[in-house]
Amino acid sequence: MTTSRHFSEMTHLFSGDSIYFTESLSHYATWSISYRLVGPQAISLVATEEPSGIFTVSVSSSISAGYLPGLYSWSAIASLGTERVTLATGKLTVLPNPAAAAAGDQRSHARKVLEAIEAVLERRATEDHLSYTIAGRSLSKIPHAELFDLRQKYRALVIAEERAERLAQGRSSSATIKVRL
Repeated sequence: MTTSRHFSEMTHLFSGDSIYFTESLSHYATWSISYRLVGPQAISLVATEEPSGIFTVSVSSSISAGYLPGLYSWSAIASLGTERVTLATGKLTVLPNPAAAAAGDQRSHARKVLEAIEAVLERRATEDHLSYTIAGRSLSKIPHAELFDLRQKYRALVIAEERAERLAQGRSSSATIKVRL
């Protein structure tokens, strides 16, 4: 179950997991609180008011199983009649349901292309690599200088994917931050 005291603390959730969180919004007692996620699809979550301005959102795993993976922008909204206040906004990643993962190659497209480019550059290409295409062009027909440029591009994509995965797991992105005093 994805549990959080505050929605704004959530950086990711898994499709197919139960979701439960509470918000203490005593200033908005008697208001309606909802959360709107917009990304690969639009998702609306409506909070139930408990005593003392505590609002609770609970989503069953059968409902969240329909959430499409991807990056979402979210907004927390309070409304009372014709009045509306945006309380907070942020980003959230919905990750694929790990229980529904299909067997097979789990590498991303960027990882597959990077490995194919490196195999050609290292002259260890298999028949699959020789016929691999990028944007409609065969790897065996791309000049080496262009392959080096493509390798840099796909390395950057793979590094970005790895950083995003580490952050989604609550680990450091391992990006180096330098400070001069």
